[in-house]
Amino acid sequence: MLEKLDDPRLTGMTSGDLDAVAEKLATAQRAQWEQPRYEARGGPRRQRPGTHGKKPLLNGRDRILVPLLYLRRVGSQRVLREMLEINDRTMSQVVTDTRLLL
Repeated sequence: MLEKLDDPRLTGMTSGDLDAVAEKLATAQRAQWEQPRYEARGGPRRQRPGTHGKKPLLNGRDRILVPLLYLRRVGSQRVLREMLEINDRTMSQVVTDTRLLL
């Protein structure tokens, strides 16, 4: 579904521009993802990232695209989360986190 929403008429930018923004924010997004987990563990990882535990529902590029669609008023959070089949918490967290980075 996200492929269909990745349209310059909806996002206001080309796919290449969206990729460039996602690439620029990738390190900050990883840090945002890791920080609460670091605090919950009480220290650094014991295993390499991606070898244990759950994976994020949305990848880095999608974590830019979804809030962008919401902020451009393509749809409400409710409409977008129902289309993408994600829960309230995930949607709210993605929008909040991305706003902080932008």
